[in-house]
Amino acid sequence: MRRGLVFYLCLFSCIVGATTFADESLYRYEGNVLPYDASAGWTIANPCEDECNELLENGHFVLFWPTPGDNTNYNLEIARSRVPPPPTLWVEWRYRSNHPIGQNFFVCDGEFSVRYDGMNDSIHMYGDLVISSEGGDFISGLDIDEFHTYRFESLDGINYGFYVDGQGIFNSFGSSPTGLSRLQLRGHGGCGLDNIPNQKHEWDYVRYGTISFGEQIIATEPPSGIVSPQEHPNLDRFIVTFDSPNYSYIDDITVQVTGGIAPQVIQTHRRENDEPDTLEIVLDRPLSEDEITTFIFNDGQTTNEVVFAYGCADPTNTVDSDGDGFMDCLDDCPNDPNKTEPGQCGCGNPDVDTDNDGTANCVDGCPDDPNKSTPGQCGCSNSDVDTDSDGTSDCIDGCPDDPNKIGPGQCGCGNMDIDTDEDGTVDCLDGCPVDQNKTDPGQCGCGMIDTDTDNDGTADCVDDCPTDPNKTLPGQCGCGNSDIDTDRDGTSDCIDICPTDPNKIAPGQCGCGQAEGNVDSDGDGVIDCLDQCPGTNDTVDLNENNTPDCIEAIPAVSTWGLVILTLLLLSIAKCAPRLKQASNVRQ
Repeated sequence: MRRGLVFYLCLFSCIVGATTFADESLYRYEGNVLPYDASAGWTIANPCEDECNELLENGHFVLFWPTPGDNTNYNLEIARSRVPPPPTLWVEWRYRSNHPIGQNFFVCDGEFSVRYDGMNDSIHMYGDLVISSEGGDFISGLDIDEFHTYRFESLDGINYGFYVDGQGIFNSFGSSPTGLSRLQLRGHGGCGLDNIPNQKHEWDYVRYGTISFGEQIIATEPPSGIVSPQEHPNLDRFIVTFDSPNYSYIDDITVQVTGGIAPQVIQTHRRENDEPDTLEIVLDRPLSEDEITTFIFNDGQTTNEVVFAYGCADPTNTVDSDGDGFMDCLDDCPNDPNKTEPGQCGCGNPDVDTDNDGTANCVDGCPDDPNKSTPGQCGCSNSDVDTDSDGTSDCIDGCPDDPNKIGPGQCGCGNMDIDTDEDGTVDCLDGCPVDQNKTDPGQCGCGMIDTDTDNDGTADCVDDCPTDPNKTLPGQCGCGNSDIDTDRDGTSDCIDICPTDPNKIAPGQCGCGQAEGNVDSDGDGVIDCLDQCPGTNDTVDLNENNTPDCIEAIPAVSTWGLVILTLLLLSIAKCAPRLKQASNVRQ
C-alpha cells in the first residue's frame, strides 16, 4: 500500500530560491497573488499575452482561452536538481478542464513532468482522460469539467505511481536521460488546432511531502457504529480522518458485508480545501440497510477498520431468536428461521416462485407463466406484445401496426379518423372535407349550396331556367315558354309556321300541308301545287282580265265575241214575248 503521511519534505539545496519546504507545504492561490508569482514557486515559460487570461476564481488558478489559441506554459517547479528528491516523495493536486482529448496529444492539456535518475515521464491531463507520454498508460471516462484528485508518489525513489481519485494509472517511469532534471507541475494548455472555444484549465491546490506509515483512523463522517438511514439516506460515501496526513487507494480498502454483497470503492480523493489527513471514500452504491458493513484499511504495516451498522439498533446484541444465523437486530423475520426479510410473501410464508420469474406465487397473478406476473391485457400465457407501442397490446388492438389507433374506425387502420370541418363525417368518407354543410359535392360542388328555386330537381347553379320548373335550359322558346312540337318535326310550335305539318316549318310556295316540288303535269308552265286548272293551260286569258279562262263561267276569247254575245242576248230578249204569246195560243 502507498500512503502519504508527511512529516518533512527537505528538498535539497538546489530547490528554486534555495528554499526549504516544510512538511505538507501547501500552496493555495490567494486573492491578489497571480499564479506565476516567483515567490510562490511559479515561473513563466511562455505567457498568455493576448490569447488567454490568467484568472483567480475562488482561490483557483485558471487559464482561460475565449477563442482557440496556442498553448501557454506556467511552471510550478517543486524541485530542479541533478540530485533526486527524497525517495518517499509525494505530490498531490486537484485539476479540471472542459477540454476533451483531441487530435493533438501532449499539446493542449495540463501536465505534470518528472525527470530524475531512474524516472522520466510526463502526465497529460484532459477533462476526460489522463495519459502517460512515456508508457501510453491512461485512465479514461473521467467526468469532464469536474475536479479530480491527482497524486504522484514513490516509496523508494525508483518506482513511482500515479493515481487519479485513488485509481492507479501506472507504477513505474522510464529511465531518465542524463542532463536536465526537474520535478514540476505545468499550468499548461491552449490548443488552436483543436479549435475549441472557451477552453478552461483550472488547478485547486498543489501540496507535497514525504511518506511514512502507522497512521490511525480517528474519526469518520458519519460516525462509525449505528447509522440511521433517516439521517443519512442513500449513504454511498463517507469521510475518514487520520491522525496525520494520509492517502488511501482503492486497492487498499477491503469491504465486507454480513449476509450480503459488499459495495465497491470507486474513488478515494480529497474534497475541495479538505486537510491532507482527510479523505472521501466513494462507493458504487449505497450501503445496504440492516446489514453490518466493515471497511478495512491496510497499508501492509497498519490495519484500520471502520464498521457501520446501517439501521441496526444495537450491533452488540447477538440474540438470534429463530437460530438462522442472523442477529435479531438485522433479521426482519426474527421468528422465521427460513427468512431474514419479509420478501414478497411476508414472514412465515415461503416465497415460492413456481415459474421462476422472480415474482413469488403469493403476488404473481400468473404463477405458471414465467413471462408474466399479471394477466395484463391479454391474460396469462399470452404475450402482451404491443407492436406499435401505443399502450394497447396486439391481442386487443384492432390496428396492431398503427400507433394512432386501436380500432379501424371509419377510415381503417393506418388512416386517421379526422373530421376537418367538424360536420360529423370523417374526411376519408367526406366528399367535401372542408365544407361543413356538405359531405358530397352534389350538383354545385364543395363550398356551394345546391339551391333549387323552382324545385325541378336541378340546382340553380346548373339550371339555366332556375324559376321555370318545366325547363333547365331555355330551349327554342326560352324560359317560361313550352317547347311543344305538335308535328314532332324537331321545331317547336313557337317558331314552326307549319306546326301541324311534320314536313315543313314554313309554307314555302305550296303552303303548309303541301309538298314542295317542280312538277307541271299539264305543261302550262305552272307547277301542280299552284295550278288552278290542272290539265288546262292556266295561261289562257282571252279577255285579258288576269283570270285564267279555265276558271271563268263564260270564257270570252275576244272583244268581238262579247259583241256577238251581247247581240245574241238582245235578240233573245226581243223574241221572248212573242214566244210566250204563241205558247198561250196553242194552249
